Amino acid sequence: MKRLGLIIFVYFLLFSAVICIAGDPGEPDTIWVGNITVPSVGNAILPVCLFNDSLLSGAQVVLGYDTLGLAYDSISLVGSRLENIGGIVFQIVDSANLINFAALGWDEYIPPDSGLLFNIFFDILPPAAGTVIPIDSTSWPLHSHIKETMLSDKNANTYIPQFVKGSIIVLDAPPTYDSVWVDSVGAIAGDQVAIGIYGKNEEDISKIDLTLSFSSDNLLYNDVIFDQSRSLTAQRVEEANQGQRNIHIGLDFGEDTPLTPGRGLLATVLFDIELSAQDELVVIDSTSYLVPEGQSLEFHQTSAAGGQTFAPYFTAGYVDIKSATDAGEEDEFILPNEYSLAQNNPNPFNPSTKIQFELPRAGHIRLTVFNVLGQTVRTLCDEKLPGGKHSVIFDGRNNNGGKIASGIYFYRLEAGDFTQSKKMILLK
Repeated sequence: MKRLGLIIFVYFLLFSAVICIAGDPGEPDTIWVGNITVPSVGNAILPVCLFNDSLLSGAQVVLGYDTLGLAYDSISLVGSRLENIGGIVFQIVDSANLINFAALGWDEYIPPDSGLLFNIFFDILPPAAGTVIPIDSTSWPLHSHIKETMLSDKNANTYIPQFVKGSIIVLDAPPTYDSVWVDSVGAIAGDQVAIGIYGKNEEDISKIDLTLSFSSDNLLYNDVIFDQSRSLTAQRVEEANQGQRNIHIGLDFGEDTPLTPGRGLLATVLFDIELSAQDELVVIDSTSYLVPEGQSLEFHQTSAAGGQTFAPYFTAGYVDIKSATDAGEEDEFILPNEYSLAQNNPNPFNPSTKIQFELPRAGHIRLTVFNVLGQTVRTLCDEKLPGGKHSVIFDGRNNNGGKIASGIYFYRLEAGDFTQSKKMILLK
């Protein structure tokens, strides 16, 4: 089996040139890799996490994986424990079956804590369908020494942490690559969230039935909107049963004006989050509406395309709710005095970055990404939001879900009479 070493160096200038192996003086510091399940097409986001009970001056992680099933794409520190360490500089080298990721910090240690160290983005290759791909620690022999997973304490003494391997479970390829997938977003209790429902079809479709469930009463159905979607020409029906936590969206395009092959947004579901909600991951999944007699998730082909009715491949999404008290300091919930748009972080970025903005009052806002020609690349938000501080993750993809090229982009916030734009750079 062909294997590739993925070597991730997380160095800090607090490292000294002295290298000596020492034992971990407290509870076993641990690096662990997540276990995730993904479709047989698309990409996988694999978390790598760290627990340490004392200050660290650096870390090095060496991972191995099967390159017949996975292709390395990029690494992201967005939302990680390293994201806000001062003076982080990225360097990625991919040469001769070696991927070298380096991060340099100038003044800070890694404090004791537990959580995300970084995310690795992989593309799923066709041979991976129906397999389990282990992701384990390994060593990488170089000319003068061997690289392996290790940590460095504040005195630059290095030691081997406990390691827990992970895996990527790749589902079997479906009989059709027609598919439906749901956004995954983070939100704070009391907010309203917009969840995009996307679809891909390879033949003309006369009708779509989207049937969704959500796993918590803390998520309150509000509305369905179809702005900038592929469903503008369809006859639409929206039904919701909050008690059953079910939603049915019927899209009837007709035989003469079908939904032609393509991919993109089908609908956007708006939810309100209970102000009293605690930390919770609410899954948005496929279901039968009004079980057991009701409607299921289905695509209906036109007669000319074969006239079949079938269930498309489905990928669930989620809303990661954080309670208002956990979301930050209390002063974060004092209304700002004016509109503001912050510089994205990190910048340059690959593959994702966070955009934050402040609203002094509730109102309809629009946050868009556009290229140097002024063409809209992605609409990140187009809805009414409450006053306060907000943040959006831009994942380097366009409105159709495709990855955008490296280069200079701009993002613009429009709210009432306020308009502001800033520049950001995507580097791959």
